[in-house]
Amino acid sequence: MFRKLGMQTSGSGTSQSVRKTITAPGDWTLDAVSGNYYNDIDITLLNTKDVEATCYDNSTDMEIEPLNYNAISATSFRVWMPVNTVTVRIVIMG
Repeated sequence: MFRKLGMQTSGSGTSQSVRKTITAPGDWTLDAVSGNYYNDIDITLLNTKDVEATCYDNSTDMEIEPLNYNAISATSFRVWMPVNTVTVRIVIMG
């Protein structure tokens, strides 16, 4: 089970993960062009842009699929949602 502690990092063997809770509505940024919301997550610890991500609705613990997500640099990962009313827990593995 995930804990709501903001950014967490852990490592074991060759894989590491970054975990973050993106709270609604405060952590989401409105993109004025698309009308969608995004949040950037620091993935410096993973030392790679080749990552896998899993998102969960914080209120239901159900896995959800965001509108889009992608590594925007070697140190930053962006998650897109169509609304800013969902608190999302995300686990990024690299």
